Amino acid sequence: MMLRPLQLWRAIRNIGWLSPDVWREMVLGQRALAFARDDLKNRPVGALLRVDDGSTTSAESADAATIRRARLIADGVTRASKYLWGSSTCLSRSIAIQKRLNDEGIHGGDLRVGVARQNGKFVAHAWVELDGRVIGDDPIAVQMYSPLDGLSISQFQ
Repeated sequence: MMLRPLQLWRAIRNIGWLSPDVWREMVLGQRALAFARDDLKNRPVGALLRVDDGSTTSAESADAATIRRARLIADGVTRASKYLWGSSTCLSRSIAIQKRLNDEGIHGGDLRVGVARQNGKFVAHAWVELDGRVIGDDPIAVQMYSPLDGLSISQFQ
């Protein structure tokens, strides 16, 4: 996606103050978003969701440093989707966050999907949780969705 000059100026102004670590995460987030977009586009119909059989084991509890690192990674993906990528869906952002967490050796991030009714319409939302904490999304906004328990996103292709 090509940014128009005014969009580019706003993006540079808004992200110009970021530290090198944050820039790194944003660039890696951009790459993960491209992967997620391609993964979603190329998966066969019906290959995204799987029914959990109850055999999955819960991950070890994440320490505070791991949670901070996970949030930095998720913020990088979110910034990339906002300033570099253009628009992206909550599902592609969540897949990208989960991929980045796995790439960095942070396992146990659960991609969750929830549903709600808004203004008489059925809506869905995707987010990532690590050790029960919402990563890369607003925890208060996520509370309005009822998670679809027993379903999960299949691992990346």
